[in-house]
Amino acid sequence: MYDVGCAYAVPGCMTGSNPAKFIFRNNISVGLPDPQNSGRLASGFYFGTADVFANAGSAIDHNIWYNMDSGCPDNVVPEDKESICVDPKLTNETSINAIVPTLTAGSPAIGAGVPLSNVTADFNGTARPNPPAVGAYQ
Repeated sequence: MYDVGCAYAVPGCMTGSNPAKFIFRNNISVGLPDPQNSGRLASGFYFGTADVFANAGSAIDHNIWYNMDSGCPDNVVPEDKESICVDPKLTNETSINAIVPTLTAGSPAIGAGVPLSNVTADFNGTARPNPPAVGAYQ
């Protein structure tokens, strides 16, 4: 699902005095069977070099992981301490080609996020309340 890594051309990306910081917050990830891969469910993270969440200043929290091959929390990210492991109840999550990421009225994503100072509106331009929903839609 997410392939994350530091570019080899950037010295000190994982070490040194100013390592890369990676923030992953308020996201919804749903694993659906991949028809091109024998119906295998998606895994969460694939790290190109090393676990970037181990770097100082990085964070992973307030994300919904549902039906993932790598579990909840993602079994390759020990820093993920605040996962939400429930069905997000999206408008349509029947197949990988038909998913509609808007939230139903009973979605546990509603009000489960944390405010982000640089994200004040959702994908449709709707103002984010405090606390916001997890995901791209309010």
